[in-house]
Amino acid sequence: TDEEESVMTVDLKKLIEKGDTSLDIQIMEGDSIYIPKAGLFYVTGEVKKPDAYKYEEGTTVIKAITMGGGFTDKAAKGRVKIIRKINGKEEVLEKVKMDEPVYPDDVIVVPESFF
Repeated sequence: TDEEESVMTVDLKKLIEKGDTSLDIQIMEGDSIYIPKAGLFYVTGEVKKPDAYKYEEGTTVIKAITMGGGFTDKAAKGRVKIIRKINGKEEVLEKVKMDEPVYPDDVIVVPESFF
């Protein structure tokens, strides 16, 4: 038999959270399912809980810092940096705005204030 191979992408978050039944498809024998690894970003430096955090669309620098427990007393709040891979190269974005979007694999660095 000539069975055509096709790829279908299903947003499970939309299916589960919004109940979008158009995404509720039946899995048949021979189907392959690929589930990508959840993206992470990292918050380090002068935050209370430096760690890796699960990326969610719409995360901003201030939300990431809040997830990291907020600034410590020593934090240089105006000098937050993002280390981001752009075209395979690590770039350092200096003095980023608090509403700057965060992307998977970003490293948010909160430096120490010297005052």
